[in-house]
Amino acid sequence: MSNDQNIRKHFKDLINHNVSVVATNPAEMQAAGEQLKEYLTAKLELLGDELKEMHELVRVTEKAGMNSVSVKRRVKLVEKRITYYSKIMAAIHAGYHIIPDFPVDIFAVRTNKERPAAKHATYRHSESLLAQTQQLPAGQGRYVAAQQMIESEHWEVDGRKHNNYWPVDFCEIEFPIALVKPQVIEATGAAFDQLIFDEIGICQQNAGDPMVIGRLKVPGSSYKYTCFLITWFLEAKDL
Repeated sequence: MSNDQNIRKHFKDLINHNVSVVATNPAEMQAAGEQLKEYLTAKLELLGDELKEMHELVRVTEKAGMNSVSVKRRVKLVEKRITYYSKIMAAIHAGYHIIPDFPVDIFAVRTNKERPAAKHATYRHSESLLAQTQQLPAGQGRYVAAQQMIESEHWEVDGRKHNNYWPVDFCEIEFPIALVKPQVIEATGAAFDQLIFDEIGICQQNAGDPMVIGRLKVPGSSYKYTCFLITWFLEAKDL
């Protein structure tokens, strides 16, 4: 067996083993991060191989005069998974730690669009009027406010009122809490500069500064996210 085959076998064994990481202190969290890096390296290597096979399958399918739509759909899914795992790797390399998926109020999303998508709603606070993340690769796009600039029209027909709301532009990001520590703002700004997370929000259960959390949307799911702690501040008087 060649060295390359040995590496591939090691990667497959690592993925099939389904690595579990446990941390009860900062040192163990660091070690857990190293374990995840090894797992992610193997995952990305195998996904890269799968993507090459899918591209070859598209080529031979089209050469045979057959419909390649379903194969191309698979190519898109594998590409999204590569982007997703690459962003997890980037976040870990940047020093962020994975945390549970807490309830989060999103205030910033990453997009490469110049203007919002053309969507309409009959309700001013409809979720469809919020800026939507595009799950871009790390380093691409910019962060905009989740809340968009909205215009509306209202009319009445036969005594029945009708409303129409639509986004017309992105808004600048405002931190959702006015009284917040400068260190929290600085750490959040650093996360903006790195362009890793799909969206950024806050989790605040009590008085005081919130946890700021970066989220990556899991490909193929409308509700699953991988979350990272960006920053958190605690005053002893709040204990």
